[in-house]
Amino acid sequence: MTTPGFSFDRTIQKLEHLFADTSVPAEVALAVIASDPILTALTLGQSNQANEGVTRLSDALRAVGLGGVVGMTRGFLAVPEAARAPLAACWQQANACAMMTRLVARLVATHVPTSEVAQLDDQTLQAAGLLHDVGTALALVRFPGEFGRAVERQELGQGPFQALLKHELGVDGSDLGYLLARNLNLPPVLTACIRFHARPAKADTSIDVVCTVHIARLLVRSLGFTAGPDRFIEGIDGDALSRLHLRLDDYPPLLDRFLEEWESNEMFEVGAR
Repeated sequence: MTTPGFSFDRTIQKLEHLFADTSVPAEVALAVIASDPILTALTLGQSNQANEGVTRLSDALRAVGLGGVVGMTRGFLAVPEAARAPLAACWQQANACAMMTRLVARLVATHVPTSEVAQLDDQTLQAAGLLHDVGTALALVRFPGEFGRAVERQELGQGPFQALLKHELGVDGSDLGYLLARNLNLPPVLTACIRFHARPAKADTSIDVVCTVHIARLLVRSLGFTAGPDRFIEGIDGDALSRLHLRLDDYPPLLDRFLEEWESNEMFEVGAR
């Protein structure tokens, strides 16, 4: 599966500016890439062609170089006008899920210190949450006809969006994301979260991480962060909750922390423009 990338013009222009201005700290470029699921996936993928198992974006960027990332963007597809608003919603959900994944993981670490989630660094957790639904964005930009028909059928009440997308395209967002992850040789922990975030019971590797992303995704969707027209909110898998030893009284302070961090992050971005 060959996958030309895509991103917003503004993001690409930022990266070109950062590449031209060598006085800007590398952390700034890292933050720009880390907010864009496709750029993150392709940067990690490029790094994993030579060194398998790279899950930290900073390590991948060090290997690929900012010039290499800018070079990739020159072959990107243009995002059609009609796709811009739903793609922005997909990216917002992805970033919200990335933040929530880190917060849920911290909570899990207090309950189950031996969990795989407790051993992972923040960048890996960020990538797991950020990339989980990349397949839906891929369907939006690469298969607009099938995507649009699934949207129309959802609006007619014919079923959840992902099921309708699978009927129209032959694959849903999880399947399409998995094909991308496999093509890019992404590490197993990230691939598992992409493939099984909606059905964690089927995961056979990095199960605790998949369960964490599953819970994080549904929490942010319940707060209104949905991937464009895909507004259907599945129920949280009860076995995932039990596996991570999470309790109902964990959620109010967790949601409060998320909203505080999200607001602070938005204020920082506004100030940085």
